[in-house]
Amino acid sequence: MLTNRIGLNEWKRHAHSHPWIGQIGGEKRTIQHPVCPRCEKIALRDKGWAANRMARCPACGWSGRAQMLLNEYVQEKMWR
Repeated sequence: MLTNRIGLNEWKRHAHSHPWIGQIGGEKRTIQHPVCPRCEKIALRDKGWAANRMARCPACGWSGRAQMLLNEYVQEKMWR
């Protein structure tokens, strides 16, 4: 069991901290966006999203196949 895990609200602030994500809107507008597996911030859908769930993170530059959406990430308690 992890004892140094941050709280959900603290993680949500981290996930939404990039300026581009702030322009999208609050949590309700980003609930269906992918989560970056590298930095745990909200990623943006990229070319190929419909066919392969391709995404790109504006914060760290990661790009690839999205593993989880924000709502799935929260339900599974995957944040670190």
